[in-house]
Amino acid sequence: PFLSGSLAYMMGAFNALFHKIGERWKITLKYPDGTGETFDNEEFSLALFSNGKYYGGGFLSAPLAETDDGLIDAVIVKKVSKPKFISLLNKYKKGLHVNRDTKNVAEDFKECMIYKKCISAHIENIKRICLDGEMMYTNSADIRIVKNALRYSVI
Repeated sequence: PFLSGSLAYMMGAFNALFHKIGERWKITLKYPDGTGETFDNEEFSLALFSNGKYYGGGFLSAPLAETDDGLIDAVIVKKVSKPKFISLLNKYKKGLHVNRDTKNVAEDFKECMIYKKCISAHIENIKRICLDGEMMYTNSADIRIVKNALRYSVI
């Protein structure tokens, strides 16, 4: 309650260092060309599904995301050691985990990160999810873009 924005997120990230980093999840992505891919043979530390570039008070987590392209940017981090986590956190915050020219995962992150654009995602064996800062307890989630679901006007 005393922290907000980027500082709150950074404190949460460092708090994670005092707990087990990595859980076995099953993540299935469906791609725009109709193909799909499932990741379920390892432990993961983070799975982020976004159509916006930023979260956590300024983390550039999905640097290639576009809010109007109808796609979800999936950022999936495999289980990493605590020293590796610390060494990569600032680069991740700045969006340096993805090479904007090649649109591939940056060299420092290749062994521990998957970055894909998809039309839907399904994740199983989870304990909780965070939706715009609100924690929800569940064991699975379906993520997709709903076209024209949000209407707004600027005055």
